[in-house]
Amino acid sequence: MLNFGGGIIAKSVAGARGAGAPPTFNFGRVVDVVLDESSPYWDEFGKSQSINGIKYRPLDKAVSEEEVEVLPFAYCGSSSLINVPLKNEIVIITSLPSEMRTLDSLQTKTYWFSIVNLWNHPNHNAYPDTRQSGTGKVDLGKYFKEADTVAPLQTYPGDTLISGRHGNTIRLGGANHKHNPLSDDSNNGSPFVIIKNKMKEPEDGMALSSEDINEDGSSIYMVSDHEVPLEEANTKAASWKEPADLAAVYKGDQVLVNGGRLFFNAKEEGAFIAAKDYIGLASKEIHIDGDDMVSIDGKKIYLGTIALNREDEPLIKGTTMQDWLSMFMDTLDVLVKSLGTPGAPPVYVGTQVTTAKAIKPAIKTLKDQIALLTSKKVFTE
Repeated sequence: MLNFGGGIIAKSVAGARGAGAPPTFNFGRVVDVVLDESSPYWDEFGKSQSINGIKYRPLDKAVSEEEVEVLPFAYCGSSSLINVPLKNEIVIITSLPSEMRTLDSLQTKTYWFSIVNLWNHPNHNAYPDTRQSGTGKVDLGKYFKEADTVAPLQTYPGDTLISGRHGNTIRLGGANHKHNPLSDDSNNGSPFVIIKNKMKEPEDGMALSSEDINEDGSSIYMVSDHEVPLEEANTKAASWKEPADLAAVYKGDQVLVNGGRLFFNAKEEGAFIAAKDYIGLASKEIHIDGDDMVSIDGKKIYLGTIALNREDEPLIKGTTMQDWLSMFMDTLDVLVKSLGTPGAPPVYVGTQVTTAKAIKPAIKTLKDQIALLTSKKVFTE
């Protein structure tokens, strides 16, 4: 992070201090941090430019930390990846070119960089000045609370780690290690990414911990050749003829998301889930609501596991059934009226014979249409 060799900043600093002179680094204990415009140092040190800047006491000077206004100020030395220091943490201090610098001017200002990793712990690395406080109690500022539910993350060879102060981490890994539950000799070197928020509570806050997809608060695992021991909340697969592999036994390129609750929201347009082979949903209840419509399509649609296996109860097509029933009732009405018409036996019999001949084509049509009443793609049980 502080590699100035051969860079523009290095040359600028060298020019300011004399040709070839390296920058000088000092150390300061943080006394106050500018977080917003409510800070008393907001206007004095450039308003928004003062954000994440600090008031500090140089460690090599016996200056009272109670008189904060007379302490020196250091601007934040990073513009992208920022680890905001806490009160009583020790940071690296140096002078580098300022925004007021021109080709003919060598103006500099003071910046802070990395927090000194005194305790090698992600929660904080503060060290109280007992000469100032008279006690060993750590003051971390107004809002920050020391947490005993956070522990350092176990590293594996070659890892890139980002650790927040509250048990939230990002790991870019891939190497095998005895404490790595994802890798062995068969997939050593296969990359994986783990994003975790809220680690499982450690027994010892100073002992190393590893991610646990089932015990951590929320996790995203992106793996390439690994088995992730996810305990699925629901494994019902009655709607499948051949169920897909569970997450814990699948080995290959895979993304797993786990948490107490997952909520996907598209605030402007649509949300899409697309898969080449299949999509599975399993829960105690599944609800689908559409304000205007719900549309489902497939070559075959099965309602129930018996339908999936037998296809012997196709659904009735409503309009087709209505038309068929209407024709049936009209035909029946003709027959009933004929049967209800009084007459002498010879005439009555002749009338029924005539009626029967008249409705016979309609009856044949109705019989032929029975096969058209049921769906060829939707089945129930």
